[in-house]
Amino acid sequence: QQRDAAKLHRRKLNNRQNKDHENSGSTIVGSDCPIFVSVRGRVFATSRSTLCDFETDTFFSSLLRFHGQQDDHEQNNNTIFLDRDPDVFEVLLPWMANPKQTEICVSSMTPEFRKKFLEDIQFYNITSLMTSLGPLLLDQPLTEESASADSNDH
Repeated sequence: QQRDAAKLHRRKLNNRQNKDHENSGSTIVGSDCPIFVSVRGRVFATSRSTLCDFETDTFFSSLLRFHGQQDDHEQNNNTIFLDRDPDVFEVLLPWMANPKQTEICVSSMTPEFRKKFLEDIQFYNITSLMTSLGPLLLDQPLTEESASADSNDH
């Protein structure tokens, strides 16, 4: 009888561990819950699905997979704090919400903004934008400063 009870206990433990393993990080909890993203103090309201559904394995999907597993009191009222450029995030957010129908116009960006934009899409690990826009973002016209620095090297 004790052996049967021990087997039953082990079976229950294994089942519980398998369920925990299946649920840990495989889905993002509460994908329609509102999320507030504070980017250097500028607050953007969005949803988990907007931050995660456009692409897998991004900064946001990884963060929210972990964030969704925390107790409610540890989640800071569903607010994410980022020390990134809020102007870049303002351009990215509509694209994340609807990547197929939102165009990001690189030609209207200043060289400085292109640089920040590239840094941030790399930070957020948005590979589709790095692939499609990376070459355009790197193809910046020379500024007077960089042109004079290049000419001094020759």
